[in-house]
Amino acid sequence: LGRAYERQMLLSEARKKYERAASLAEELAKESDTAAARRNVSISLGQLGSICELERNYEKAIGYYERVLDILKKEAEDHDTLEVKRDKAVNYSALARAYFGLRKVTESIDYHKKSIAAYEEIHTAARTDLSEKDLLIAYRNTGRVLLRVSQPDNAIPHLEKALNIVRAQLAKEETVYSDRDLGEILGDLAEAYGMVDEFTRQTELLEELLMINKEIAEKSGSVEDNNRVAGIYSRLGYAARSEGNLTKAVEHFTASLEIREALSERSDETRLLDDLAHSHFDMGSILVSLGSKNARVFLARAAEIVKILIERCPEDRFYERLIGSINMMLMFLPE
Repeated sequence: LGRAYERQMLLSEARKKYERAASLAEELAKESDTAAARRNVSISLGQLGSICELERNYEKAIGYYERVLDILKKEAEDHDTLEVKRDKAVNYSALARAYFGLRKVTESIDYHKKSIAAYEEIHTAARTDLSEKDLLIAYRNTGRVLLRVSQPDNAIPHLEKALNIVRAQLAKEETVYSDRDLGEILGDLAEAYGMVDEFTRQTELLEELLMINKEIAEKSGSVEDNNRVAGIYSRLGYAARSEGNLTKAVEHFTASLEIREALSERSDETRLLDDLAHSHFDMGSILVSLGSKNARVFLARAAEIVKILIERCPEDRFYERLIGSINMMLMFLPE
């Protein structure tokens, strides 16, 4: 029942059911101190920790997860089975998430690394699709956390390992992975390489990502998938600009802008308008660098769109700052 309520995001009701389950499990564990009884206690406490995470009560979640870890460590002293090892790995990941929720980055990264070490040990002992999937998720999650705290040098090795696993799985005739899984990791890696100014490698990854997403967009035809393609063209434009290849940057920004102009005829969602404004701004900015008079046309169009966004989102000060920047650029451009 607790899981049913949790799936419906009825967290208060879910917590009550999990608390009752934990209470019963602890009573049974006192009567019969068996591995199965102790595992039921750890499962119930872990579920309570998960509810606290969803409620953003990270300190309380950590309390539950630490109790789970104590049980698992004691269990490992007597029966350090692969099941116990995996439970510990899962719990390390949960603690990593909760500490990150508290913005305690050092503790979060430490637990992510413990999770990786545990999953690597499991995968070495039993090379199964499940153990490989667990390891992939651990590498990817650790890499993403390191990216978010601006540690790209440390993120890259983890993300490269995740990429290798997905590539190997996609080479098999039967796999649970898809090109979207590959695309997610390619995108993260491209971001990481861009942060360390390795633009050639970043461009290689983005070009592969572009090919995957163009195929997905052609099949689905959805606004979301096509806008994702436009976003990748923009990222390629930024990479080319950073390398000093302004002509190539214009080519990529043009491709992005054309897609987003077409999408604007299908939908006027605020998110799409925001992207369209940025595409015009990117094009205008790069043309300013090239000394082109056409820069004014794109910057003026960006300003028009931003005014609409200001009307829609008056509380968002970002758009006021953006239009200020655009107007400043327009002031110094020839008519």
